[in-house]
Amino acid sequence: MDSERQKKILIMKIGVVSIIGLVFVLWVLNMRNVWRPMTVDNKDLTQNTDFSKFKQDVNGQMTEINQKLNDITNSRQAANNKAGEDLLNNIIKETNKISSTSIATSSSTSSPVLSASSTQNLPKVKNSNCPPYINCMPTVGASRPCQIPAGCEGITQIAY
Repeated sequence: MDSERQKKILIMKIGVVSIIGLVFVLWVLNMRNVWRPMTVDNKDLTQNTDFSKFKQDVNGQMTEINQKLNDITNSRQAANNKAGEDLLNNIIKETNKISSTSIATSSSTSSPVLSASSTQNLPKVKNSNCPPYINCMPTVGASRPCQIPAGCEGITQIAY
């Protein structure tokens, strides 16, 4: 029994040493490939140039797209600026018209009188007791009524 155990241990040691030796030999064989200088094949060069052409094409397309996007944003900004200037000019003209008509009417009479066109623009107050807003913020305890009183629909606003 002792001799069989010794044989098993000896076979195990031989197996482990042979596996270690095999790994070492394979490692040494691989190391000689690691220290060789890398050579580039013609096939790799053609693939590399194809990739560089592709990269150049993509870069060209991206710059073209960026230029078009910049042109679009610039034209939108110019249109917005022009629309804003037109709006301001129209507002200035209308205020000049209103002020000239109100100056003419106020200079001709001693008391200020509203013209018919200016009274049409003012909101009609149905009920003079309407609050400007109703506070509907959530609170602890009883809830607040959040209904606009009758006749105050266009005047009172609900604040949350």
